[in-house]
Amino acid sequence: MFNGFTSTFYAIELKSVQTSSISFERSKEDKGVIHHYQIESLKKLSNYHNVVAGFVLDFRASDNTYFIDIDSFISLINKINKKSFNEKDLLEYSPIIIDKQKKKVNYKYNIEKFLQDTRLN
Repeated sequence: MFNGFTSTFYAIELKSVQTSSISFERSKEDKGVIHHYQIESLKKLSNYHNVVAGFVLDFRASDNTYFIDIDSFISLINKINKKSFNEKDLLEYSPIIIDKQKKKVNYKYNIEKFLQDTRLN
């Protein structure tokens, strides 16, 4: 145990977009911001004990950053009939909002709160 946290491995892909939607690949032949191999790799890693796997998605247009676990992400892309999703689509899957403060140019993220919000029981 370290600072109140059990040993947890975080397998996270970070995606930041200027647009209001994020494209993804349903197969190796597709082209998207989120690649097919990333989805497959995160799904495999999520099967291990004490692993949190998913995407951190930063929508710069709305200034919101979210975490969605890989199982919820797969449910999201399986439900929609398009090759991209927007923030509204994402919000239907109750992603974790990652708090941040804008400094002069960059952001400071509240990682401690994020770790608490994703803590495995």
